[in-house]
Amino acid sequence: MSAPAIKAVISQWAAAFSKPTSDEICSLYAKDGVLLGTLSPFYRNTPELIKEYFDGMLSLQERCVELSELHIQDYGNSATCSGFYTFYWNSDDARIDLDARFTFVLVKQNQRWLIAHHHSSALPKNHISFHTDN
Repeated sequence: MSAPAIKAVISQWAAAFSKPTSDEICSLYAKDGVLLGTLSPFYRNTPELIKEYFDGMLSLQERCVELSELHIQDYGNSATCSGFYTFYWNSDDARIDLDARFTFVLVKQNQRWLIAHHHSSALPKNHISFHTDN
């Protein structure tokens, strides 16, 4: 089972989010990877567009991300990891926090797990409650 390796990539992604350059986080994406980022309305499907997104994040002061509730599904040479995370950064001397949900699709290429698709969206502030009888 590849769950520990998948979790390690996602943890590496979270740690790289706080780094002073985008190089490490961008190196985790496959060459044909796709990013639908939390703070961007654009479909980013080239290494250059993914780098542009993370380079834009460099202006966020003291940024970090905290992972929670990871759920991994292993399919052999591909896997998904979905869950929740909270982004933090400082803006105008105020601490900003943004709760979001994510799905990563990872593929194994040359014995290395890479992010093939990453979709992230802010959690809705207002929601509809659904009740099911089970």
